[in-house]
Amino acid sequence: MKAVPGQPCWVELYASAPEKSAQFYRELFGWGIEEMDSDCPLSHVISLKEQMVGTIEPLAEGPVPAEGWLVCLWTPDLTALVDRVVPAGGEVVVEPIQVDESTRYAVVRDPDGGLVGVLEDPNFVPAVPGAGLPVWFDALTRDLERGARFYREVFEWDTHPMSDAPYVTHGEEEDAVCGIGDLGYFGAPGAEPGWQVYFGVTDFEEAAQRVTRLGGEIVVEPRDTPWGRMATVKDPQGAVFLLIQVGSAPQG
Repeated sequence: MKAVPGQPCWVELYASAPEKSAQFYRELFGWGIEEMDSDCPLSHVISLKEQMVGTIEPLAEGPVPAEGWLVCLWTPDLTALVDRVVPAGGEVVVEPIQVDESTRYAVVRDPDGGLVGVLEDPNFVPAVPGAGLPVWFDALTRDLERGARFYREVFEWDTHPMSDAPYVTHGEEEDAVCGIGDLGYFGAPGAEPGWQVYFGVTDFEEAAQRVTRLGGEIVVEPRDTPWGRMATVKDPQGAVFLLIQVGSAPQG
């Protein structure tokens, strides 16, 4: 599977108590979560079946204002992308930094205030989506036309509006890798503009019940959609994400 500019490539959970968050997600998704050495720029690295998922980072050291997930989009040229942000109506929140010899990272804010990470990684290969992994990502915005234009101009999205809902995908039909939608139409009560991540589960009802057993909360009750059964939930620290019914877990 070939990477395309602007597609999600990494997720970061910013938590005030990383170890407590790690325990919740271990039990919910079966993740392997490894605490890194102090000289590593990453705090806790998440993996499942030998696939890298993302990291859990201390909230106090991150760019996000509250507990939550930060979605990172891939770019082949971070310098050029960052130069496009301000002219398109956005803001550079974290200037490009060197993560390792080949990887660079930045954080930007879109015109509606949504934060999104940016990763330049020449070794990035898109993961095969499945149970326990991120399977979809989208931004919610108050101004869909402006938001889609920003991601098209800055992240080189190939935008395709849906005919039956206020939603635009990056890529067409089965080639779509993420999207942006109208906040009022798709957002949970009280939601603010920003990105959200959907994690796949094979036994949806059991996973939703497990969220509450582990101290989390159902924010939007389970519902059937054209894309599968889903629910918006919150972990015990307050980070919001979505569960969505998928097929089997990745092999490895």
